[in-house]
Amino acid sequence: MRLDRTSQALDCRYYRCGAGLDPHQANRLKMVRRLLSGCQGRALDYGCGYGDVAHAISGQFSEITGVDLSPERIEWARREFSPISFHVCHANSLAFGDSAFQTVISIVVINWVNDPDLYLREIHRVLALGGKLVLAAAAPDRLRNLIRASLGRHPAELGSWNESIRQMTMRLQRQGFQIEAVDCFYDPLRDSLGSLKEFVSGMALMPMRTCGVPAFAPYYGVRAVKIRKLS
Repeated sequence: MRLDRTSQALDCRYYRCGAGLDPHQANRLKMVRRLLSGCQGRALDYGCGYGDVAHAISGQFSEITGVDLSPERIEWARREFSPISFHVCHANSLAFGDSAFQTVISIVVINWVNDPDLYLREIHRVLALGGKLVLAAAAPDRLRNLIRASLGRHPAELGSWNESIRQMTMRLQRQGFQIEAVDCFYDPLRDSLGSLKEFVSGMALMPMRTCGVPAFAPYYGVRAVKIRKLS
């Protein structure tokens, strides 16, 4: 689920079965595949959107299921990516039994949920002990916030909830997970050419972009394993 492509006016050509990926999708998928190393069994894509990620990684799993709140997206996914199973889900609960999956993926979904802890507890519930969560999230604009702080200003307000990698890993640990891997991706610099502010920010981040530094990346991902039950 891409943050700037959530409206029904979305150009869906990149989400068709067999379509080429745009640079954002390609970088996102590369990160997800790196984090999915060693994951197997029965998988759930929680917040699957148009189903493109579930389709792209389906060969790695014995079975994969996608769920999303949007009936329109689920209808699209069923049409484009049959025979993968896609279902409409409720906002705060999943229609699966405890420990039903060995892998859960959540790709830039947690930024948009009303209660991140409730969302993670439901993932924890449907994961088997030792099962793995691959979670991707949009990060705060750390560079922008550092500049604002130097000017005595508060952090920039965004249209979605987000937190740093450190905050997210601590949240996952509180929810019964142990972090196995951290990764990130940057969108291509050319994507910022339409805005002077974004271009200057992109140039300033060039060293971090080149080295793949997660702390300044606009998107990060973690792989976490369920190590204990919650009380």
